[in-house]
Amino acid sequence: MIMIRKVQKSDIYALADILNKKEVRKFLYLDDGKKISYKDQDRWFANERFENSLMLVAFVNKIIAGAIRLEFYSKKKTANRAKFGMYVDSVFWNKGVASALIKRAEAELVKRKICRLEANDVVFSTNKRGLAFYKKMGFKIEGVARKALLFDGKRVDGFYLAKEVGAIV
Repeated sequence: MIMIRKVQKSDIYALADILNKKEVRKFLYLDDGKKISYKDQDRWFANERFENSLMLVAFVNKIIAGAIRLEFYSKKKTANRAKFGMYVDSVFWNKGVASALIKRAEAELVKRKICRLEANDVVFSTNKRGLAFYKKMGFKIEGVARKALLFDGKRVDGFYLAKEVGAIV
């Protein structure tokens, strides 16, 4: 069973451990040579006010399996949008964790009368698993950043992804 709740201080070291896994980092915008330290996580959590954001953590059998961070636009003209970043421990890939996180994020957006969910950054064109997942969840490719990313030493495209959620206001 997957349980999801807001991030707590006690979660941040396990989240760092997930982010430091090579197979998870592969498609994230992290400095490949620098691992996230517990000190970095402490600093981040101490400075994060979550005023315009929400971070949710997924658990499987009381083990942290992944997280999604929603950022809400604060300007009136863009307040109908939110962007997200998400990662799941490779041990829990294909176990419904990412789907559960997206669905919970969508429910949070509907509560806030936000109707559009956008990927925080472009998604690597080489991330076939991720692209198939986002398509399954109803995301659409809305643009292409041609040869904008480096992946295994090669320039590759990145895709801008978004979807409508709830009723469009």
